[in-house]
Amino acid sequence: MLIEKLAQKNGKVLLKLTGELTIREVKEVKEIFNEYLSSNEMLVLDLSGVGELDSCGFQLLYALKIYAKKKNKKLKYVNHSEAVLRYFDLYGVLAFFADKIKIPKELRAKLDLTYSIQR
Repeated sequence: MLIEKLAQKNGKVLLKLTGELTIREVKEVKEIFNEYLSSNEMLVLDLSGVGELDSCGFQLLYALKIYAKKKNKKLKYVNHSEAVLRYFDLYGVLAFFADKIKIPKELRAKLDLTYSIQR
């Protein structure tokens, strides 16, 4: 997993994730995210480069949202990749994350989004 800092200004940092977010990367990625959350008011994660996500990676994204809320910090996920959208839909949490999700037309045809719609 490559984590690239794209911008940082006025307590807001934008990070781009590229590669796998699986059980093998979760511990290291969690530590990096916690560092950024503790020293900034807002963390924005660009998920467009996440090519593979497993249940541990999903749990990390879920737990980070809860952790940020408890610490009165803002955490936004943007540019969700297909892998991320599939997990969010599978667990029916698109609304829970409360992020604006832009789904390109070509990807919209591939995604079912049935679980999130039903919840």
